[in-house]
Amino acid sequence: MIKHSGKRCTVKGCNNFLYARGYCMWHYKSLYLYPRQKSRNKLSKRKQDLNDKYIRQREEFIENQRKKHLQRKIFCIFCSKEIKGEPSLHHALGRDDAIMLDERFWFLSHNSCHVNDYHSKAYCMIPWWDIYIDNIKSITDDYVRETILRIEVKRMDKSNYEREKRKKTNNNNE
Repeated sequence: MIKHSGKRCTVKGCNNFLYARGYCMWHYKSLYLYPRQKSRNKLSKRKQDLNDKYIRQREEFIENQRKKHLQRKIFCIFCSKEIKGEPSLHHALGRDDAIMLDERFWFLSHNSCHVNDYHSKAYCMIPWWDIYIDNIKSITDDYVRETILRIEVKRMDKSNYEREKRKKTNNNNE
């Protein structure tokens, strides 16, 4: 969980909590970090090959998910609603090297559910959290289901610990 002071992003129309340099997490990454990262050294041959493979594999994955439904609909792992347009790809184990290519842990989502909610809020502040947990519980692969549930339980425990810690601090300050 990300700590914040209750202040909001300085970008006009954005109501997300402040993360760094006057921006929410999303705007900080897109407006501050990304332009600086573009000027960094080129990727190694191995990393570029991995990225190229990922891009091809991602396109095939999305197409295969569309083929599973009669009307080629795809649905968000988080809120279960239909995704119209380009989906975001949630990597349940992260995006480090070879882990990034393990499709068993890839899930389609709305960009807003993925970035604005899942990666930016505590689980108790996310309206679709119980739907997401139910969707994870319905995964048929035991290893995948148990691995993701373990990650999410750890996330919830950490969030609860932080909330209790804040309560104690607030009570001591009064």
